[in-house]
Amino acid sequence: MFPLLLFSLFLFTLGEQSHEKAVTVISYFLNRKHAEIQSAAKRPTNDEKRND
Repeated sequence: MFPLLLFSLFLFTLGEQSHEKAVTVISYFLNRKHAEIQSAAKRPTNDEKRND
């Protein structure tokens, strides 16, 4: 995650058009991470599996 933020900061310094690319990269990464968290939240925990 950290290298991605550094890369997008680098793009941000290049100019307005690159700024849009940096925002796109960050939002894509955050959306993907959010999807991972959501899918992990839907998975049953080990305790829930034992109760079934």
